[in-house]
Amino acid sequence: MLMTLPQLLQVMPGARARAGLFLTALNAAFVRYEIDRPLRIAAFLAQVGHESAELRHVRELGSDAYLSKYDTGPLAARLGNTPEADGDGQAYRGRGLIQITGCHNYLACSRALFGDERLLHEPMLLELPQWAAASAGWFWQSNGLNELATRDNSLPSRGVSTAGSMAWRSACGCGRGRRLCYAFPKCVPADRRMPAGGGCLAGAGLAVRGAD
Repeated sequence: MLMTLPQLLQVMPGARARAGLFLTALNAAFVRYEIDRPLRIAAFLAQVGHESAELRHVRELGSDAYLSKYDTGPLAARLGNTPEADGDGQAYRGRGLIQITGCHNYLACSRALFGDERLLHEPMLLELPQWAAASAGWFWQSNGLNELATRDNSLPSRGVSTAGSMAWRSACGCGRGRRLCYAFPKCVPADRRMPAGGGCLAGAGLAVRGAD
């Protein structure tokens, strides 16, 4: 199941011209990582729309002071960064459409996408549309989120899909859901408030929205 440009713009109207830059890359990720059913696509796009502010950002924003949390201390250690203040926290900041973060994740992603360690030396590759989308698809599939998105009908009936938060729990091990993504079994009423990243996935009978 592939998306058209009008469909992507309806889901992420804020993407504007950037939608055209990412459409081919997203469709390739759908195929490669089996994001091939309406609920899977809806949940994936909701997460991507939130993490990237509707395709506007593929690189984590923040000053050196903010990013220093990735450079030294407990979070840096969990992410596989060195304990020294040597700048690897800034180098391995969040990148891609689902914000791959930290040396461990960059290495795993690099081996999956390229079969080598090039992302450790060229982390900015994840800022290119092809690899920004591919890294997001890899993260999604490797954390079992396709299955969570389509496992049963209870997730949409509860009003929230836990796929996004489960991804971050398994990634960081802290037990806290960093993000939530939403998938509904049918389009929501027009007068229902839709947070940023929301819209109707035209032709699929699904409405998706970003995290509250």
